[in-house]
Amino acid sequence: MEKITLLNELNAIGEKLGYPFYLFADGSYGSKLVNGKMNAIAVIKKPFDEITLHKAPNCTVSHEMSEDETEKISVLPKTPEEAMAKLPVDKRQTLQRAILLARAGELSVTGLCEAEILFCKYAGSDDIIHFLTTCPYYRTRLCEPHFKYLLSNPFVDLKFLKEYLLKYKKEVFSALNEEDFTRKNSPKSSLGASTMMEIRWDFALWFMLTFVDKKRLNWSVQCDMEYYFVYRCIQKDDLSLVEQYVQYKTSLSREATELLADKAAKDTKFYHWYMDIYLPLVQEA
Repeated sequence: MEKITLLNELNAIGEKLGYPFYLFADGSYGSKLVNGKMNAIAVIKKPFDEITLHKAPNCTVSHEMSEDETEKISVLPKTPEEAMAKLPVDKRQTLQRAILLARAGELSVTGLCEAEILFCKYAGSDDIIHFLTTCPYYRTRLCEPHFKYLLSNPFVDLKFLKEYLLKYKKEVFSALNEEDFTRKNSPKSSLGASTMMEIRWDFALWFMLTFVDKKRLNWSVQCDMEYYFVYRCIQKDDLSLVEQYVQYKTSLSREATELLADKAAKDTKFYHWYMDIYLPLVQEA
């Protein structure tokens, strides 16, 4: 069966509009079922798990974005080149230098340096894979903040990333329990909590099901991760992921449940989901 090559574009729209969103016969899209006189011909309920990336030549831009714009690229770039092009010139050059060092086996990740952060967030899949497979000591650095940026990278091959994390599962559990010093003034300061805030969304459910483990995570870390997982599900209007998580884990932390209850008390549509779908799942478990 042939695969379409627009999955990344659909994911980008979902990132911008939230889910579900609708497609129309003239190629337009929106968050409502009807667009003028047109009824939707398709509904996209959640992100696609596997993204087929477009191949594009290196691209550059002649203008720079402000610092605020740089911190959040609202539409997911289709390629690493596009992501690089959206960065200010100085950061683009820093990222390019980090990529060149990684290819030569000389990229250091022993401190919270901008070059390493940019590399983990925006480098292409081939460069990330080369770095992880030729830098065996990196697995001992998983407790450093670079870890969460690596999991936020939209370009890394998911199959490889899952296999890598499973190979070093013990180190991942240890990392999630560590304090994230980049967020030390926040009440949610574990690396596990901030990872769930940063993680690419097509990867979040698998990560939660694999690494939220009562026997291997501090209880507070597990609670924080579940809280931010549910928080992002609500933001993205993707409650099906909460359903799948509860089916496997049988329950949520009190903090995450309170978040759902707060939302249900204020939103009629959400209230019906809570009563008709969520509660039966929890009560059955």
